[in-house]
Amino acid sequence: MTDGSVEEDDPDYCLLANDAIGWIRVDLGAPYFLSEVRWLNTHNGASGDRAVTDWRLLVSKDGVEYFEMASGTEEFSEDPSWVVIDDLPEDISYRYLRVQVDGYYDRGGGINEIEAFGILDNPGVPNVALGKPVTASGFHNSSVGPEHVVDGSYFEEDLDYWLLPDSTSGWVMVDLGKIYDISKIRWLNTHNGAYCDRAARDWRIELSQDGVTFTEYTSGTQEFSSTPAWVEFKHIAVTARYFRLQVDDYYDRGGGINEIEVYGYQRNIALGQTATASSTHNPTVAAEHVVDGSILEENCTDYWLLPNDTTGWVQVELDSLYQLSGIRWLNTHNDGYDDRAAAAWRMAISADGVEFIEVANGYAEFTSTPEWVDIDSLPSGSDSARYVRLYVDGYHNRGGGANELEVFARLKMGRTNLALGRPCQASGEHNATVGAGNVVDGSFLELSSDYWLLPNSTPGWVEVDLEEERDLTEIRWLNTHNGPYHDRAATDWRLSVSSDGVDYVEVASGTQEFTTTPAWVVVPLEETAARYVRLHVDGYHNRGGGINELEVY
Repeated sequence: MTDGSVEEDDPDYCLLANDAIGWIRVDLGAPYFLSEVRWLNTHNGASGDRAVTDWRLLVSKDGVEYFEMASGTEEFSEDPSWVVIDDLPEDISYRYLRVQVDGYYDRGGGINEIEAFGILDNPGVPNVALGKPVTASGFHNSSVGPEHVVDGSYFEEDLDYWLLPDSTSGWVMVDLGKIYDISKIRWLNTHNGAYCDRAARDWRIELSQDGVTFTEYTSGTQEFSSTPAWVEFKHIAVTARYFRLQVDDYYDRGGGINEIEVYGYQRNIALGQTATASSTHNPTVAAEHVVDGSILEENCTDYWLLPNDTTGWVQVELDSLYQLSGIRWLNTHNDGYDDRAAAAWRMAISADGVEFIEVANGYAEFTSTPEWVDIDSLPSGSDSARYVRLYVDGYHNRGGGANELEVFARLKMGRTNLALGRPCQASGEHNATVGAGNVVDGSFLELSSDYWLLPNSTPGWVEVDLEEERDLTEIRWLNTHNGPYHDRAATDWRLSVSSDGVDYVEVASGTQEFTTTPAWVVVPLEETAARYVRLHVDGYHNRGGGINELEVY
């Protein structure tokens, strides 16, 4: 019936049982915007005793709810013509076709061939929920467990749905495994098969990148139906790893749902984030081009270049700490000139922007049509990072560079730096460019004046106001070395906290050796509530003291 053969020299057709009406269904595998459906009657080959007379064409998005598109009556012929249906809706996609045989010739009905033409809906975007791990607040019994909401089956001819315990609200959650940019969501209610006594009524959809903090995306109320329709949200732009559907109210004996589908691609978490570099050839080929999403190098400078005959690095700072699943980067060729590219390279990641772990390295041959370099395997236990850095250790011809850097993640880590961007004050400042506000700016590469310095040869303190009392679990701070001068840093230090800005309690102290590559000083806390966090610089290196950054969790 869908084999492309129509001659009836062999049994290349479908026959219904003797003297019976019925239907023949085709699953297109995905929803299509249909422009034409056509079908060819049978005559049962040399026997010439079977064919469809009265018929209807029905279509469905989900295989559950069908809509009639056309109907008619065919005369018997041993040389039947195609029946063409081309008056189909342009803006609704369908996955299932069903030819309903309501009348037949002589001994029974049947069809030789069905053909369908159209454009794929949501082309190429996969259902990333299919077969993924699922958990639930509870289930009625093991035969209607939560795994059924991602099994791809939703006819309810079998137990292919999830049910909550009797008279109970609850939730079901799908872990997509990685962070995705989602363009379409849809879910299908249950009716509990032949019993028709259970379904979700009031519901909410919640999304999360970390499995801890969930944001409500939408909510609604469904009327009970034994042929429920998909609840669908198309052309959306949300980002998530975890999809949770809350059933807040239910029909009759309890709640549940049949299926959840989520469509999208893995999110490039580097896109549009802050990029910096060791140096740049000129401002038109700056570091930000490696995260601009443009890779064509066609009459535009959408890539980063190092200065002539120079090695160096480019780095992206993500908006949070992530558990990474992969990295990929694309070389440049310096469009129009074909004289620059990275040769020897290394990829490294860091949680703090100070200590980096190398995760891959290689050598790239020069080509004017470079291909993506994929890094899919990251060291186990060392895949948490906020900073991703590409080192260009060798270059082709006049210099090195890169076109694009993409980063993908399994999980957004749940910590929030409470100090970031909060009000700061200090006992003193060397000058206005190295003021107290720099310790909460989130920048600590010291390529610019992104740190705080005390006046020459002076002890003192810097303080952040969290603007309300918070329960603290960790404070950490990063020393300065005064950028290219390497002549200032904190040595002896104390850390104290306060709820009112008057009475302070010391929580840690120590001494730091001077280094041009300082590491974070981490201070874990227990049962500590505070609004104000103050770091005292009691001793300093060479010309004076200061610090680069202060983070509070």
